Amino acid sequence: GRLDHMLEGLGALAGAPVRLWRSDGSRLRLAAGADPGAAPPAPTAPGPTAGPDGASWLVPVPDVHGFWLEVDCAGLAEAQNVARHILPLIAIVLDAARERSLLSEELASRYEEIDLLYAITEILGRTVSLEEASQIIVREVSGVVGARRASIMVFDEAGGVLRTVAERGFSREGHDAVAVGDDCSIAARVFRERRMLV
Repeated sequence: GRLDHMLEGLGALAGAPVRLWRSDGSRLRLAAGADPGAAPPAPTAPGPTAGPDGASWLVPVPDVHGFWLEVDCAGLAEAQNVARHILPLIAIVLDAARERSLLSEELASRYEEIDLLYAITEILGRTVSLEEASQIIVREVSGVVGARRASIMVFDEAGGVLRTVAERGFSREGHDAVAVGDDCSIAARVFRERRMLV
């Protein structure tokens, strides 16, 4: 993609092939640039590495974990010099790509949450029983947040307790009502303090 074109342009300016590798800890995988046909061994420090056309220079991209820049020049001193000049630009581009990826994930997450709120509003707008609505809501919410276990409790004012009306991932049997003053219950504490606890 764009990174391949950029590396191609940088390589043309430098007069040397430039490649970007990503390390998984044990080996390198080509991330961008022309495929040399074989990956160099995973490095532990910057330095020369044997390539198909002779030695090249491999150096980690600063502040971007797991990425290595390879410059393939006739002389290692020249390769080091080229790497030194283009590394800051590579770091900026990779950091921008990482920020874009994080933003995309955040937007996707927000979309799921908004979609969930619409779904809950629609459920509550229908004439369904509390138990039926609660079961649907607990299923939808736990799917969005990735919870293996979830429950919805309602306040029983007459008894001063919280009662489970819907659950997912466990059986309601054995889960008695919880007194709102119970200091050991997270649900009771959330109810008393009216705030989320993680």
